[in-house]
Amino acid sequence: FNKYVGVLASFLLAINYFSIYYSLENRSYAMLMLLSIISYLYFIKTLKTFTWNSIIFYWISTVLLLYTHYFGFFLVATQASIIIVYLITKSYLRKTLFKLSIYTTLVYILSLLPIIPFIIKSASFNAWWIGVPSPFFLKSYILSYFHSKAITVILTIPASLSIWYIYRQTTTKNERNGLLILLIWIIIGYLFPYLISI
Repeated sequence: FNKYVGVLASFLLAINYFSIYYSLENRSYAMLMLLSIISYLYFIKTLKTFTWNSIIFYWISTVLLLYTHYFGFFLVATQASIIIVYLITKSYLRKTLFKLSIYTTLVYILSLLPIIPFIIKSASFNAWWIGVPSPFFLKSYILSYFHSKAITVILTIPASLSIWYIYRQTTTKNERNGLLILLIWIIIGYLFPYLISI
């Protein structure tokens, strides 16, 4: 949107309990978050400009993301869904998007060849320490972001109202596309892993 929104988003990320907590663990979650942000940044830049610079940085950040954590595959699925929506709705971009999608798929396949045996082996691994999520998982998940019921309520209600407001106020195609990208990201990035884990 603009510099103000970027600074505000950065501030919220910097004080987010969830981000701070997982940045202290000696695991891949902080790297996963960083690479997710970079991947989406260059994904959006690629959709806007189609420059080789953006495309190459998108490929590099996304391949690193896929090597960092298997949740990266869900993020790539959100991006693939957005490309499908663009292929359907933006006829003037179809040829360019289709070619870019083929190249991107080839880059991912070739990059992942060395770890395919590990992925297959890991798919059959039973994570005994992870329980089945409760029906109230979403509430617990949102609460874990802020580590305080009061802060969760204070921020969740305005966030929900903001999404509704943005939906009601969207007038340009760019605004609608931005909201569509956000909704696809939320649905595929959060809902699908939750349903799979159940």
